[in-house]
Amino acid sequence: MRDPTASRDDKALALKFIGHIVDDVHQSLRAGNAKDRGNVVKVRWFGAETNLHSVWDSALIDSRNLSYIEYARWLGRDINPSETIAWWTADPSVWIAESTRIRDRTYPGSD
Repeated sequence: MRDPTASRDDKALALKFIGHIVDDVHQSLRAGNAKDRGNVVKVRWFGAETNLHSVWDSALIDSRNLSYIEYARWLGRDINPSETIAWWTADPSVWIAESTRIRDRTYPGSD
């Protein structure tokens, strides 16, 4: 992302990977567990049968009927500058630990 010689397409691809990885780290069924059960856990999302992974990856955003850009703007309207600065130094290992604790409480013995 910071490489000034990288093409726009390469930067777009890198951003997609970053977004997906951050998404996966926050999905407690996936964090630190090779036995991901997000595709197996069946849920009903507004009356439709699906799985937890699908809800997490796309249904949460799609249900708002916004494009990803519109959704980002909607999220961003409540973010103040000091929060943005604090996120610059965020530690992803803290997110992983939090998701793992949630996973372990939800699915004991899931390691």
